Amino acid sequence: MTRGIIEQLREHMQQNGIELTELSDGTSVMLDLAGHQVLSLNKTGTVLSQKLAAPGTSKQDLVRALTGSFAVDRGSAESDVDEFLDALTAILGQQL
Repeated sequence: MTRGIIEQLREHMQQNGIELTELSDGTSVMLDLAGHQVLSLNKTGTVLSQKLAAPGTSKQDLVRALTGSFAVDRGSAESDVDEFLDALTAILGQQL
């Protein structure tokens, strides 16, 4: 996964007013008005979505966010980041 897709996702989320609302249990809801979608994110997805919103975020930044937030090894975190980016791209991909 390249920085390019991360930047495309971040820009798409900003330009389309996609909102992330964190819930008291650490999960969140992502509201995509343009795509008429509501996404429910677990704690991992919440951490990654929050980090993804920052300009210049790289895959390694996302991996570090997971290893810093959860008891997960680097390899598992890399797999989780790839799965998250693939899933988010698939969901928002029609609009990218």
